Amino acid sequence: MSFGILLLHGYTGSPHTLKPLFESLCDDYRNVKSICLPGHDNNHDNKIPSFDEKSFLEKISDEIKIFLKLEKKIILIGHSTGGSLILRYLQENSFNPFALILISTPKRITSDYMQRWEIHASSKDMPLSNIAKMVSSINKAGRRHNKYDFPIFFINGEEDKLVTKDEVNLWVNEKITDHNRVAIIPSAGHDIFYGRKNKLAIDIIKRFLSDINNLNRDLDYTEKKQLLIQAEPLMEKLISKSPHTLKHLINCPSGQKVIQNKPVVGSTALNDPTIANIEVTTFCNLKCRFCARTRFKRQNKHMRKNIFSRILDLLPHVFHVTIVGLGEPLLNPEIIEIIAEASSRNKKVSVVTNGMNLDKTISADLVKSGLDSIVFSIDAANQKLASKIRAGSNLETIIANIKNFTEIAKSSTQKISKAVFSSLSKQTIPYINELIDLVSQLDIDALMLTDLNFRENIAQTLWKNKNEKSLRLIRQAVSNAFSKNLPVLSVRGLEEFGIAERYRNFLLLPPGQISRRSKLHANCYSPWQTIPVSVDGDITICDCQPKEKIGNLFNNPLTHIWNGDAMMKHRAQMMSNHPPDVCRICPRF
Repeated sequence: MSFGILLLHGYTGSPHTLKPLFESLCDDYRNVKSICLPGHDNNHDNKIPSFDEKSFLEKISDEIKIFLKLEKKIILIGHSTGGSLILRYLQENSFNPFALILISTPKRITSDYMQRWEIHASSKDMPLSNIAKMVSSINKAGRRHNKYDFPIFFINGEEDKLVTKDEVNLWVNEKITDHNRVAIIPSAGHDIFYGRKNKLAIDIIKRFLSDINNLNRDLDYTEKKQLLIQAEPLMEKLISKSPHTLKHLINCPSGQKVIQNKPVVGSTALNDPTIANIEVTTFCNLKCRFCARTRFKRQNKHMRKNIFSRILDLLPHVFHVTIVGLGEPLLNPEIIEIIAEASSRNKKVSVVTNGMNLDKTISADLVKSGLDSIVFSIDAANQKLASKIRAGSNLETIIANIKNFTEIAKSSTQKISKAVFSSLSKQTIPYINELIDLVSQLDIDALMLTDLNFRENIAQTLWKNKNEKSLRLIRQAVSNAFSKNLPVLSVRGLEEFGIAERYRNFLLLPPGQISRRSKLHANCYSPWQTIPVSVDGDITICDCQPKEKIGNLFNNPLTHIWNGDAMMKHRAQMMSNHPPDVCRICPRF
């Protein structure tokens, strides 16, 4: 059964309000109708027709009946009071659409709202009696509803002066459905389909329709779903709240591996991003020799929690949020609130830290925040070497902070996985056994080792300095770690689902692989599942190419970024016989 899509404008608007959305939907769907409320046919002058709720609801009913006769699954889209009228129809009739999209729809009319509305409609000629009828209808629509079992998508413009973005929270808190999605369109006003962000708004709606269209196909994912949940138990809650996400989790490369399929990839990604690496600050208290931040000069800036929330809105199918970037996350004054926000949305949340700021207070707050995983960056086991490699670090402080954190974490009912991530180099490889001895005393779950990345670091890599002595040191160190019950993982497991359960698949065996590079694509699936988001919302091709900006999440439709020309070209080149040089020097490729 195919869709029938009905659009309804607001009381002071007309079908013109929704015209850009209507025309775009007609490109993809055959049965799309923009309803014109009675009396609004010639609503080009300043006079507004009488507010006749009965005739409005009858019009909605007539259009629904037409699509029902055609055996269509109906999707209702309402803008402003058009959304209120749809809700009034649902209150008065025993009818459930397949999905509902409410755009800039008020939850209730208050005195503040009326002041904003008078400004909004100041050029319109409307008797006071009509205003009273409109207010009554909107407030009825906003009263408690029976819980609906269909998905509802709440959309609002960030700068809507009439129906403020706070109305969305009121709707969500009402819990009229277990399957809601929210999107706040950055810099958009009330007429959301006009202005510079109209393509962003339209793309968000079309992606939602694509999701429910896939759900409409009644594919049996039961067995695959169970395999995913066995690997990542946290997925169960996310999928229960957002059933549309399941398809993306299954189709992404990490999901395919969990269900024991070899990922089949091409220039187009078949899924939305399921992993987001989000940079919440560009401030840092260290100056690490091999870090891209040392060469890539950027303005210091913290991401605010509300901006972080918008990012999650725009990436609805992300399961794993890793807080990482060219800065130290714990320097962001809102880091605890940021983690809690992601956790409240049933995301798996990880943070990567240098440990310098991890005092007892922050540790206690992190443990309570909903954090699932923490990764400590340690590249050297003695202070002299640490000062050369990670200038500004105090190894004694870092070790004490990690030990305090692990002790505090024991009091939590939530299991927080703990790992150390180490980038080895020509300078540090002679001391690798010291590193193993140090890390094995920290009560962590695993150590992940990698060679250096980035063109500027090539001369210092294990790859370019490989010899029998360095290989012997690596083999001895890995053997030493295993004897201490410390799993040593390859960096190739960095983006895998269920690594806690499947870690044996990603052990650094043979150890010598750390100093190798692939001439052709062999391991990396990052561009098919992971989206790096900078503190400004900029998107790059991958974390290993921080200068290769391909769009901005707040300005460009995700479709144009994720499966845009730059990304598709890069994926195709990765899979070719002549991969990009930047990939061929990467330890993960």
